[in-house]
Amino acid sequence: AEYMGRLLKKKKDKEWWALILAKHETHSGREALICKLLYIQRVRQFRTHNATFYEGVYEFDRAAIFQNPFEEGVVVAINADGLGLVDLVKMKHLVWYNWPQLRQWSFVDAVLTLTVLDEDPTTTDQPLTETTHTITTYQAELIVEIIDAALDDIAAEAERVQIESARQAEERMATLPQS
Repeated sequence: AEYMGRLLKKKKDKEWWALILAKHETHSGREALICKLLYIQRVRQFRTHNATFYEGVYEFDRAAIFQNPFEEGVVVAINADGLGLVDLVKMKHLVWYNWPQLRQWSFVDAVLTLTVLDEDPTTTDQPLTETTHTITTYQAELIVEIIDAALDDIAAEAERVQIESARQAEERMATLPQS
């Protein structure tokens, strides 16, 4: 609700009303199920779809104040694809990291430290550089536990796929005619 208030202030009431009416006209008369499916189709395109959000304060080098990407606060967004950082003031998605980009993560008290590759190693042959993000959040321990669980799930799924692939290869070999 707090974030919706900020978002709503970005346009005047008359502008929102015109946008809402225009969309309403395009969907007027459609069945509720169709409208729900269209909504799901629309929100799935966003990187933060199905994400859980954790509010924090981005810690940065005070000597390099003009290089700080966040004005005040940051939200850490985590979903099955990876994690991202969203500026709380601008409500703007700033960076997104897929799980293969995550190199180190830890917490001490309420300080979360994430070291990530700037490029996804699965999509580039270029030399990779790292960035470290430090965020103060009361949910630092929980975020680390979620990251651990997500990566454990990915590893378990990769193992399951490998076992199934080997089983299918054995079945194919067994059905080949013997010479």
